[in-house]
Amino acid sequence: ALLDQVDDVVVQVRRLVQRAEALTVEKTGVARLLSERRPTDIVYALLLGSVVVMITWMLVAPPLSAMYADRGVRVKVAEGLAAIRPLQRQVEESWHRFHAIPYSLDDAAWFVKRSGSVIDGVNFNPINGRFRLALGSTIAELADKTIFLAPAVDPWQRLFWVCVPVGISPKHLPLECRRQ
Repeated sequence: ALLDQVDDVVVQVRRLVQRAEALTVEKTGVARLLSERRPTDIVYALLLGSVVVMITWMLVAPPLSAMYADRGVRVKVAEGLAAIRPLQRQVEESWHRFHAIPYSLDDAAWFVKRSGSVIDGVNFNPINGRFRLALGSTIAELADKTIFLAPAVDPWQRLFWVCVPVGISPKHLPLECRRQ
């Protein structure tokens, strides 16, 4: 009903312009005839403005809402990765001192509790130094997903971490996991 009224107003304006053009040859005459008409009714102006605002809101709101939800998931994943950093530092210190991966990390269970509800479990592989982060089911987008954090060594024998997400959309990953 509202859009029908807007369409009627548009049709009326078109008819006015066509009549003015038919009555005069010069553009100044068309402008003069149109300016002699009374201005647009305030009700129609408000109606048209309301329709424009509503259509804009309907087009903009869903993508913004989805982006906000994706950001929330990304923040939770980043918090979980931040909770694992002390474990990564233990591996880095062992590599720096002994050029070897430590056999075990005793604090892994404590870091899982600290990370909140995003990470359900942390497994450490002493053979290759890789962490396996089992993500929880509290966030639907991350349910039963996994992130591997694998140590790698550059040509100067410096250790760095490679993030390998398994089954996780890049839009749900923090920047350090999307770059690789």
